[in-house]
Amino acid sequence: MIRILLFVLLGTVFTGLHAQTDEQRSKAMAANLNPGLLYPSVYPDRVIIHLTENPGNSVAVNWRTDISQNKGWVEFAPASPGTQFLQHLDSVSSKVETLTVSYAHEPDVSANYHSATITGLRPGTSYVYRVGNGKYRSEWFQFSVPAKDGKLSFLYFGDAQNDVRNHWSRLLRNAFRIRPDIDFVLHGGDLINRNDHDIEWGEWFSAGGFIHATIPGAMIPGNHEYGKGPVLSPQWRAQFNLPENGPKGLNETSFEINYEQLKIVALDATLIYDFPETEAASARWLDSVFTHNPRKWKVVLLHFPLYSTKSNRDNPRLREIFQPLFEKHKVDLVLQGHDHAYGRGVRETDHHATVYVVSNAGPKMYEAGENKDWMVKKASMVQMFQLISLEGDRMEYKAYMADGTLFDTFRLKKKDKGRSAIEEGPFPATKP
Repeated sequence: MIRILLFVLLGTVFTGLHAQTDEQRSKAMAANLNPGLLYPSVYPDRVIIHLTENPGNSVAVNWRTDISQNKGWVEFAPASPGTQFLQHLDSVSSKVETLTVSYAHEPDVSANYHSATITGLRPGTSYVYRVGNGKYRSEWFQFSVPAKDGKLSFLYFGDAQNDVRNHWSRLLRNAFRIRPDIDFVLHGGDLINRNDHDIEWGEWFSAGGFIHATIPGAMIPGNHEYGKGPVLSPQWRAQFNLPENGPKGLNETSFEINYEQLKIVALDATLIYDFPETEAASARWLDSVFTHNPRKWKVVLLHFPLYSTKSNRDNPRLREIFQPLFEKHKVDLVLQGHDHAYGRGVRETDHHATVYVVSNAGPKMYEAGENKDWMVKKASMVQMFQLISLEGDRMEYKAYMADGTLFDTFRLKKKDKGRSAIEEGPFPATKP
C-alpha cells in the first residue's frame, strides 16, 4: 500500500512538471516562438568558446542548461587521429549562474549558465572538448591554438541584429566555407535587436551552431545590447566569457586580447558615447595598454564609427577623443559597425596608414552616403563579412558580400618605427 501511494505521489509530481513544460511550450508556440531555441534542457546548448586575454595558452567556454543541472564540467585533451584522446582526458569544473529572463507577453525563461576556462594549452596544437554533467553532455568539439609563427587569420562581422537565424546564418556559414581554418572571430556589436529578448539570443546561437563552439570569438555590445538606462542585456555576462581587463565597470564589454604579434582592443562605444566619465576612463585605459604592452599589429573594435557612411550618423566626439590616440599609437585597423552599410577609408599621418572600416552583416541595410569623401570604397544595401590575414610584416584584408563575391581588398605592410603602408587591391588570385 505504501509502495502504491509512493508511486502515485511521484507520478503526480512528474505529471505536474511535465504539464508545466507543456504549458510553457504551448505559450511559446502561441507567441510564434521556437521552443527548442527558447528553453534549455538537461543537455547543454548554446555552447561557445571565447578568446581570453592570452589566447595562445587558454580558451574560455560557455554553455546553458536547465536549472536542474547545478554542476558542470569541461573535459578536454589534445586531439588524436581517432578516439585515442579518451585515454588522456583532463577536466575543469564550471562556474554556474542561474538567470530568469522575461519579455513582454512571453513565457519566462530560467536557465543555468555555465562558464569555465581551459588553461595550459600549447601553441600549434589542436584540442577536443565536451561540456556537461554526468550523462548529460555535448558532442566532442575541436579547436586549434595558433602556432607562434606570426600567422593569424580572423573574420569580422558587423551588425547581425535582425532576423538573425534566417539571414545572418547564410553569411556566417559562407564565410566559414570560404575560410574554414580561421583562428578566431570578432563581432562588432548589435548581435541582436532587443537586448532582453531571449529568443533572439537563441536564434543567434542557432545561426552559428558548431562554428561558435569550434572557433574562438570575442564580441562587444552595440546600442541594441543595451536597454534604457542604459542596461546591458542580462544574458551578456552570463552567456559570454570575455576578458575582465578593461576599464573599471566595463568588465566583458571593453577589454584587450594579446597574441604574439597582434593586440586587439575592444571598446564599449555605447557607454563611451553616453557618459563623459566612461569616455575619459576608456581613453586613459586605451592609451595605457598601447603604451605599456604594445604589439606589432594593432586592431581596435568598436560599434559606433569614428567615420560614418552617412552625414546624419556622424560621431565627431568619438573622433575628437580617440583618433589622436589611434594615430599616436599607430593603430592599423579600426573595425566598426552601426551604420548598416559598407565604407572603407584610410587616414595617413606621420607616414602611417590607419584603415577605418564600417561594415554590416545582417539584413537591415542602409544606403551609404554620397558625400562621404573619406571612403575609398563603399556599398549600399549589402551584407558583408571581412577576412583578415596576418603573416610577418603583412596584413591582407578582404571584404566579401553574402553570396561569397569579393568586393574590396587591400594590404598593409609594416615599415620602420611601427608604421604601415597601404597597397590597394585587387591582387592576383590566391587561395582565400
